[in-house]
Amino acid sequence: MHLLIVSATIFELAPLQTYLSEYFKEAAGGFLQKGLLKIRLLYAGVGMTATAFSLAKALTERKYDLVINAGIAGAFPNGSLQIGDVVSVGSERFGDLGVEDADQRFTDVHELQLTSGNRFPFH
Repeated sequence: MHLLIVSATIFELAPLQTYLSEYFKEAAGGFLQKGLLKIRLLYAGVGMTATAFSLAKALTERKYDLVINAGIAGAFPNGSLQIGDVVSVGSERFGDLGVEDADQRFTDVHELQLTSGNRFPFH
């Protein structure tokens, strides 16, 4: 099984990296291997653009059986999440998809009529 674990920064996966370094062996292609399990850690960079680019590149280079996005994954602290919690994204907000006007007002792509809120991935 080939597993890809993605995070924005090395800091988010540091404990996992430590564990894998101790219990897994280095294998070709940047993988860490134990038995039939091969794990690759991908530090994609911060933000949607960096993640999309890094992930697309990784997925065109090799087929993975499972891809996991680990770390804070863009979550904002709200007091209910603790380190180690596992979450499933039920909805998403693109809080930075738009422009900042001269008066520092943020206008999103829907207000600019550049896309419809009823189109994927916004609906």
